[in-house]
Amino acid sequence: MRSAIKKPFIAAALTLALLCGYAVAEQPKQPEMHHDQFGGLDSMNGMKFKDYSDFATKWNFVTVRYRKDTGEMRLTYANDAAMKTLISGSIDYPKGAMFAKIGLMTQDDPGFVSSLVPSGAQRYQLMLLDKEKFKDTDGWGYALFDETGKTFDGDPKEKAEACHACHKMVPERGYVFSQPVKLNMGLPFNIKMQIATPEKTIASRVVFETVKAETLPEKLKKAMPPEFTEIRLLRGDMEKSLFYGTIDEIRPTLAVELVRSNLPTALVGKDGKLFSAVIKTKQPECELPDGKKGIQVRGIFTDVPRGEKNPKIFVRDIMFCEPKS
Repeated sequence: MRSAIKKPFIAAALTLALLCGYAVAEQPKQPEMHHDQFGGLDSMNGMKFKDYSDFATKWNFVTVRYRKDTGEMRLTYANDAAMKTLISGSIDYPKGAMFAKIGLMTQDDPGFVSSLVPSGAQRYQLMLLDKEKFKDTDGWGYALFDETGKTFDGDPKEKAEACHACHKMVPERGYVFSQPVKLNMGLPFNIKMQIATPEKTIASRVVFETVKAETLPEKLKKAMPPEFTEIRLLRGDMEKSLFYGTIDEIRPTLAVELVRSNLPTALVGKDGKLFSAVIKTKQPECELPDGKKGIQVRGIFTDVPRGEKNPKIFVRDIMFCEPKS
């Protein structure tokens, strides 16, 4: 049954702050994909996408967010149990509370060149509360599916641990990033909000350590400009459970530390194979979407091409603009 909750004045910050990647917009015919033992399946961590494939029409719309670094638009939804908890300001989510998200690639609208429009789904994400089943991740289970509703490659247990490593930074929100906000200024506002204070921001909850650049994995060391002899490394659960989704999601947090410390900053996996790093460029300033001046940052990160039978890890880089403070 469709929710009876009145939602015209509700939006929220992003519920699932993790699991991001690279995929193309919809194509007339996709080539045959080669998967490992975990990819191309109908279920991940006990969740089948087909059981929730109609969430966009039957659940409550929560928010939309645009990722500037990946060009992705994200639409987030919540079932009734999750939405009622959000609106009440509580963090006591009941068993069965669930969030879902669509990741859409974007493209320029030729009829309105200053805007971007969706160009096809590239992933679907699910987040389910079951404290008995998912006790190792504080009750939350995670699942990720491609644009066809099939699982990606990679161990689902490791992916869930990587997801929750990020969500653990907001325990005061019940490990959920979403926060209800008022959207329509003409409507009454009676929603309790979890106001973020400086000491509770994500950037304040991660720990960095300065290390010598010579100790870095060989691929990252080769990609780094030679003038940098030290780097700030992010320490903690995320380096223990790093996978490709976290590589993109962590980049803005790394950039905050880069601006603060003026040193290259990185998250490196425990085996040294995967990493995400940011460094300043020689171009001192860039322009943010709101017209303000920012700092141009170079992101250096590992990636694996989808669909290859024996994919090899390679290093990519991008340029993006980061606020000065």
